[in-house]
Amino acid sequence: MQQIFNKLIKQNIKPFLSMLGYNKKSLNFYKTTENLIYMFNFQKSAGNTANNVMFYMNCGIYATELAHIQSKEILTAPKEAECHFRARIESIVEGIPDLDFPSILLRIWIV
Repeated sequence: MQQIFNKLIKQNIKPFLSMLGYNKKSLNFYKTTENLIYMFNFQKSAGNTANNVMFYMNCGIYATELAHIQSKEILTAPKEAECHFRARIESIVEGIPDLDFPSILLRIWIV
């Protein structure tokens, strides 16, 4: 399962998100603007089987100005748990189970 998951990240997810301006660090992808960092985190599911690779897609937005107001250290690559806004992709985009992965990401940018 680990090999299939790694292949999926390397051959499908990384090229797609790189095309959108995201940089990869471990299982996190970051896109930085002047005051915001957008991130996607891919979390393997414990429910993986020999024929089925499952994972969660966590989304986060980190606001440097908000961190400054909170007198916290400004992070350049926050973990998903350190983001000011956090959500799983299925709570953001309707109909996720019915879509293939590239379509999911495409719908995020359309919304």
